[in-house]
Amino acid sequence: MLAQLRTAAQSVSWDAERTADVLVTEAIGGSRTRLILMALPERLSGWRITCPPVPALRCADRLTEAMAKSDKAVSLQSLATSLAVITHRLAPDDAARRCGMAASRLSAAMAKTTNADDCVTLAHGLSALAGRLERKDAVRVCTQAVTRLAESMAATSHAPTLSGLAESVAELAPWLEPADALRHRRAAAQALIRAMNNPRQSRVPLAWPVQGRSGGR
Repeated sequence: MLAQLRTAAQSVSWDAERTADVLVTEAIGGSRTRLILMALPERLSGWRITCPPVPALRCADRLTEAMAKSDKAVSLQSLATSLAVITHRLAPDDAARRCGMAASRLSAAMAKTTNADDCVTLAHGLSALAGRLERKDAVRVCTQAVTRLAESMAATSHAPTLSGLAESVAELAPWLEPADALRHRRAAAQALIRAMNNPRQSRVPLAWPVQGRSGGR
């Protein structure tokens, strides 16, 4: 199936709008949905280079519609990453509007879940979208997400789980206000240090960026 999608996307004669339908429909409703969804961002990354704006807009709408219907963290993350890829072909306002809807969906899913791994997965999707949002919207949704990550860190002493949550805090921190970013980074570092010093826990290296990447606009 993936080979067929790749051939379709690379065919010069293949209609762009039909390609959008094939890629997204198969990813959302295929028999191997999870595997195809995970590959969707890469497929769209190659296709978007020659994609006209109108099919790209339709593709973006299909992705946001799919996110509204999904409640699986992995699916939401893959769809959000795919949306971030394809919206590079849209006008800034169109991209910000659709990515804003997707970011709100991820934020709501993070607020609802009690699974720390799902929080990490959803945070990855939000990080992919943040650069396509208006600055104020990026600050708002990323602050909400980091607050939720901090709550998850406070609820566990499991070192590997804390490490994943801390990495997500660092990933989203560039989109926070500077004071909030510093506060959350320090709290995450302190939680990791406590876990590393706990003899009942496995040692986990502090392998996440203290300063984070520069992402704010």
